[in-house]
Amino acid sequence: MLIFYLAGRYRHFLADGQPDTFRMELELLDELQWGRMVWESGCVPILPLTSTVPIEALGCEGDWLRGDLSIITALHSEPNGIIMRPGWDVITSSGDRPEWYIPNLHYHASEGSAQEYEQAMYQELRVLHGCCGIEAVSEQLKEWTREIPFEE
Repeated sequence: MLIFYLAGRYRHFLADGQPDTFRMELELLDELQWGRMVWESGCVPILPLTSTVPIEALGCEGDWLRGDLSIITALHSEPNGIIMRPGWDVITSSGDRPEWYIPNLHYHASEGSAQEYEQAMYQELRVLHGCCGIEAVSEQLKEWTREIPFEE
Protein backbone atom coordinates (compact mmCIF):
# COMPACT_ATOMS: atom_id res chain seq x y z
CA MET A 1 0.00 0.00 0.00
CA LEU A 2 1.12 3.54 -0.65
CA ILE A 3 2.13 5.54 2.42
CA PHE A 4 1.49 9.27 2.74
CA TYR A 5 2.82 11.52 5.48
CA LEU A 6 0.44 14.37 6.40
CA ALA A 7 2.30 17.63 6.90
CA GLY A 8 0.69 20.75 8.24
CA ARG A 9 0.68 23.55 10.71
CA TYR A 10 0.34 22.75 14.42
CA ARG A 11 1.21 25.77 16.54
CA HIS A 12 -0.95 28.86 16.74
CA PHE A 13 -0.48 31.80 19.06
CA LEU A 14 -2.72 34.51 20.45
CA ALA A 15 -1.81 38.18 20.11
CA ASP A 16 -0.18 38.07 23.57
CA GLY A 17 2.13 35.22 22.49
CA GLN A 18 0.30 32.50 24.43
CA PRO A 19 -0.52 29.22 22.66
CA ASP A 20 -3.92 29.25 20.94
CA THR A 21 -5.11 25.82 22.05
CA PHE A 22 -8.45 26.16 20.27
CA ARG A 23 -6.82 26.55 16.85
CA MET A 24 -4.32 23.82 17.67
CA GLU A 25 -7.24 21.48 18.40
CA LEU A 26 -8.74 22.40 15.02
CA GLU A 27 -5.43 21.37 13.40
CA LEU A 28 -5.70 17.96 15.04
CA LEU A 29 -9.25 17.52 13.78
CA ASP A 30 -8.15 18.60 10.31
CA GLU A 31 -5.32 16.05 10.32
CA LEU A 32 -7.77 13.32 11.35
CA GLN A 33 -10.11 14.29 8.49
CA TRP A 34 -7.24 14.11 5.98
CA GLY A 35 -6.04 10.83 7.52
CA ARG A 36 -9.48 9.28 7.12
CA MET A 37 -9.53 10.38 3.48
CA VAL A 38 -6.12 8.77 2.87
CA TRP A 39 -7.34 5.45 4.34
CA GLU A 40 -10.58 5.61 2.35
CA SER A 41 -8.50 6.22 -0.79
CA GLY A 42 -6.68 2.93 -0.26
CA CYS A 43 -3.43 4.33 1.20
CA VAL A 44 -1.84 4.41 4.65
CA PRO A 45 -1.58 7.79 6.40
CA ILE A 46 1.13 8.87 8.81
CA LEU A 47 -0.43 11.41 11.19
CA PRO A 48 2.42 13.10 13.05
CA LEU A 49 0.31 15.49 15.11
CA THR A 50 -2.09 12.94 16.51
CA SER A 51 0.74 10.53 17.29
CA THR A 52 2.84 13.05 19.25
CA VAL A 53 0.44 15.61 20.72
CA PRO A 54 0.88 17.30 23.02
CA ILE A 55 4.42 17.71 21.76
CA GLU A 56 5.29 19.92 24.70
CA ALA A 57 4.31 17.21 27.21
CA LEU A 58 6.77 14.74 25.71
CA GLY A 59 9.73 16.97 26.56
CA CYS A 60 11.11 16.59 23.05
CA GLU A 61 10.70 20.15 21.81
CA GLY A 62 14.04 20.18 20.00
CA ASP A 63 13.77 16.67 18.61
CA TRP A 64 10.20 16.32 17.34
CA LEU A 65 10.97 17.86 13.93
CA ARG A 66 14.07 15.68 13.57
CA GLY A 67 11.86 12.70 14.28
CA ASP A 68 9.31 13.77 11.67
CA LEU A 69 12.06 14.27 9.09
CA SER A 70 13.33 10.76 9.92
CA ILE A 71 9.89 9.35 9.17
CA ILE A 72 9.81 11.17 5.81
CA THR A 73 13.34 9.91 5.03
CA ALA A 74 12.15 6.34 5.70
CA LEU A 75 9.57 6.70 2.91
CA HIS A 76 12.54 6.54 0.49
CA SER A 77 11.05 7.57 -2.84
CA GLU A 78 8.06 7.14 -5.09
CA PRO A 79 5.46 5.75 -4.94
CA ASN A 80 5.11 7.03 -1.35
CA GLY A 81 4.70 10.69 -0.61
CA ILE A 82 3.57 13.60 1.47
CA ILE A 83 0.36 15.61 1.60
CA MET A 84 0.67 19.28 2.54
CA ARG A 85 -2.53 20.13 4.39
CA PRO A 86 -4.12 23.53 3.66
CA GLY A 87 -2.65 26.38 5.65
CA TRP A 88 0.91 25.06 6.06
CA ASP A 89 2.34 27.85 3.98
CA VAL A 90 1.57 31.55 3.85
CA ILE A 91 -2.14 31.82 3.19
CA THR A 92 -3.15 33.65 0.05
CA SER A 93 -6.45 35.00 -1.19
CA SER A 94 -7.38 31.81 -3.03
CA GLY A 95 -7.66 28.13 -2.24
CA ASP A 96 -9.28 26.16 0.56
CA ARG A 97 -9.19 27.83 3.96
CA PRO A 98 -8.45 25.88 7.12
CA GLU A 99 -11.19 26.05 9.75
CA TRP A 100 -8.99 28.17 12.03
CA TYR A 101 -8.37 30.88 9.40
CA ILE A 102 -9.16 34.45 10.46
CA PRO A 103 -9.44 37.00 7.61
CA ASN A 104 -6.99 39.94 7.61
CA LEU A 105 -4.62 38.27 10.07
CA HIS A 106 -1.04 37.80 8.85
CA TYR A 107 0.16 34.19 8.86
CA HIS A 108 3.73 32.97 8.48
CA ALA A 109 4.59 29.65 6.88
CA SER A 110 4.98 26.76 9.31
CA GLU A 111 8.74 26.31 9.69
CA GLY A 112 8.40 22.61 10.46
CA SER A 113 6.12 21.97 7.48
CA ALA A 114 8.47 23.92 5.23
CA GLN A 115 11.33 21.63 6.26
CA GLU A 116 9.15 18.55 5.75
CA TYR A 117 8.25 19.81 2.27
CA GLU A 118 11.92 20.44 1.43
CA GLN A 119 12.86 16.94 2.61
CA ALA A 120 10.12 15.38 0.47
CA MET A 121 11.25 17.38 -2.57
CA TYR A 122 14.88 16.42 -1.97
CA GLN A 123 13.90 12.74 -1.84
CA GLU A 124 11.72 13.13 -4.94
CA LEU A 125 8.63 11.89 -3.11
CA ARG A 126 5.18 12.49 -4.51
CA VAL A 127 3.87 15.77 -3.08
CA LEU A 128 0.17 16.60 -3.02
CA HIS A 129 -1.12 20.01 -1.98
CA GLY A 130 -4.26 20.10 0.13
CA CYS A 131 -5.13 23.57 -1.15
CA CYS A 132 -6.43 21.75 -4.24
CA GLY A 133 -9.19 20.35 -2.03
CA ILE A 134 -9.62 17.08 -0.20
CA GLU A 135 -11.70 15.56 -3.03
CA ALA A 136 -9.04 16.27 -5.66
CA VAL A 137 -6.31 14.79 -3.46
CA SER A 138 -8.48 11.73 -2.80
CA GLU A 139 -9.01 11.16 -6.52
CA GLN A 140 -5.27 11.39 -7.18
CA LEU A 141 -4.53 8.87 -4.41
CA LYS A 142 -7.15 6.48 -5.79
CA GLU A 143 -5.62 6.78 -9.26
CA TRP A 144 -2.14 6.01 -7.94
CA THR A 145 -3.51 3.09 -5.90
CA ARG A 146 -4.99 1.59 -9.06
CA GLU A 147 -1.62 1.95 -10.83
CA ILE A 148 0.33 0.22 -8.05
CA PRO A 149 -1.52 -2.89 -6.85
CA PHE A 150 -1.01 -4.04 -3.26
CA GLU A 151 1.19 -7.11 -2.96
CA GLU A 152 0.93 -9.31 0.12
